[in-house]
Amino acid sequence: MPIPQEAIPVARQALPLSDMQQGLMGMTPPNPGMNNADDMGAMSKPYMNGQPQFAQQLAQQEMNQNFNTQAPQAAAAAQGQITAATANASEQEFKAQTLMNETAAQVLDAEGGGQYLQKVNDVVQNGGREKLMNDLAVTKAMFGGDAGMMAGDGQYMAGQGQLDEYAANVNRYKPL
Repeated sequence: MPIPQEAIPVARQALPLSDMQQGLMGMTPPNPGMNNADDMGAMSKPYMNGQPQFAQQLAQQEMNQNFNTQAPQAAAAAQGQITAATANASEQEFKAQTLMNETAAQVLDAEGGGQYLQKVNDVVQNGGREKLMNDLAVTKAMFGGDAGMMAGDGQYMAGQGQLDEYAANVNRYKPL
């Protein structure tokens, strides 16, 4: 509730008018009629301890800031968890791949240092690719059950008779 005009001293009423006449409107307080006793704050009163009120204002400000930053912090934490889980999974895949590569290298070393792979490469590079692919297709058909598989040029693969015999034997031993 504002102070009634009768209670405001003349000097306090005249100060804003005098400031305006001299071009000092920036110096004019917005409420020239307000006394320190009426500003509802403990910090402007020399006879009161203003720290409890200030602490309460700071606690309210902290609560407001915590509320405003709670959702972004939760989103950042969730993103961090996703990143950590992805990194952990990638690390496990990397370790598994590394172990497989090391094991393959050890097996190749134990089996002659990859000389058989070099022989296969020599066959492929020196014109034996078609025969190798045909042999692989025959082997795949034999162990995959595709006895009627055709070669790329439309002719039956080599060993068709053996495949038919193999298929007949497989079918003979199947349970009814």
